[in-house]
Amino acid sequence: MMAMYFNFNVEVTILFQGWHVTSAWELALSCIVMFIVAVSFESLSVLRHLTITKEVKRAEKICTTKSTAQTEEKTEKEAILKKPHTHMGICSSAHALLTILHLLQVILAYALMLTFMTYNGWLCLSILLGATVGYLIFGWKTYEPHFKTT
Repeated sequence: MMAMYFNFNVEVTILFQGWHVTSAWELALSCIVMFIVAVSFESLSVLRHLTITKEVKRAEKICTTKSTAQTEEKTEKEAILKKPHTHMGICSSAHALLTILHLLQVILAYALMLTFMTYNGWLCLSILLGATVGYLIFGWKTYEPHFKTT
């Protein structure tokens, strides 16, 4: 029977029946793996954010370029009414990339959650530390554009 409380036992089964830890060495390696998975989860989150930001900027640039060309030929009111709207379509390569990144992020999220639910204190700490270090390494990229000075 699996412990339903936080513990620091060495023996634990992680995600799969074949991933059964029985020694301190195996637990340490498992903690390192979970740390890396947690850091990877944070990096995927930031990568998705940066991909969306890049696509929005690309779409705004296309809109601005096309509307500037139209403004030269028409009045300002007509240009605003006929301004082309660009968006990321369901069949675009950017949306396909975001879908794959989302899938990977969901897989990692569930793996981390299920590992945390072993209630093994060492694994829980390694996941928390990995998420913290991952945010420290990658998180600043999500708010960097808000603080840029031109």
